[in-house]
Amino acid sequence: MKLYLIRHGETVDNVAHNYAGSKDSVLTSHGVLQINHLASHFAHKGVQFTHIFSSDLQRAFNTANAILSKQGRQENLQIAKLEVLREQDFGSLEGKSYERRPRDFKIGGEPGLAELEAKSPSFRPVESKESLTSRVDNFLNEHLMPIIKSKGEVDTNIAVVSHGMTLNRLWRRLQVRVPGDLIKFAPNAIAPGKPMNLELTRRWSNTGYLELQFLPLESNATIESGIEEVVKEGIEDFEAVEKLKGWMILIRSVDNRAHLQGVKRTRGGVGSSAHDEKQKTMESFFTKRQKVE
Repeated sequence: MKLYLIRHGETVDNVAHNYAGSKDSVLTSHGVLQINHLASHFAHKGVQFTHIFSSDLQRAFNTANAILSKQGRQENLQIAKLEVLREQDFGSLEGKSYERRPRDFKIGGEPGLAELEAKSPSFRPVESKESLTSRVDNFLNEHLMPIIKSKGEVDTNIAVVSHGMTLNRLWRRLQVRVPGDLIKFAPNAIAPGKPMNLELTRRWSNTGYLELQFLPLESNATIESGIEEVVKEGIEDFEAVEKLKGWMILIRSVDNRAHLQGVKRTRGGVGSSAHDEKQKTMESFFTKRQKVE
């Protein structure tokens, strides 16, 4: 069984370096190119998803929908669109540039917005870490854990399409459900020369994905050689949660962007602007027409 934690494609706010948590930011033309390559990548690898979960914000849902569109004939496969998978709400900073944040701002929430609060009567605080944690715990307990426990077949593939902060928190909360010595790195999961440290697994590029394999403990002796122990620094010691017993997690790839090799941004500002169905990408300009014989 495999779990793919996937970040959405590039958005106009990503390009503008603006905070967009609960804001329903749209994909750029380059972002649409990214998600189409991601979808084709999974199809070419033969990854047949049995479950697809997505944030209800359009940047994530459109990414999930692109993946679904390349999955072939799977009549029962649908996207579970969930509000709990939304990005962290940045409050009064939504839509504002990173550069305009107050000096005392901390991404985890209060304290840190005193300057904004003093200046604006309509001030909204950043969603707290506790609130975000509660949301991802809800997803894990109600959606993901039951699948892992009841459908641990080899051909179970789960896609979760969400946002950087939310995926980070979800992965951390999944880690505390499995003993640290049962989280391991597969060969080549991380670039050569970098330490096998869990901290490196908590970053997502646009359409980058973390690939995790769940293996029953009794199969531990039969998995391939070269598996490396994780550096256990950074595993959070949260309050007791329901443990995922009888499983180990093998980290297969981190921020995988193999699908973006050779993908170029359309010039003239088109690639960085909001996607328009009428726009042509660089690929469409250079696609050769089939000769009529």
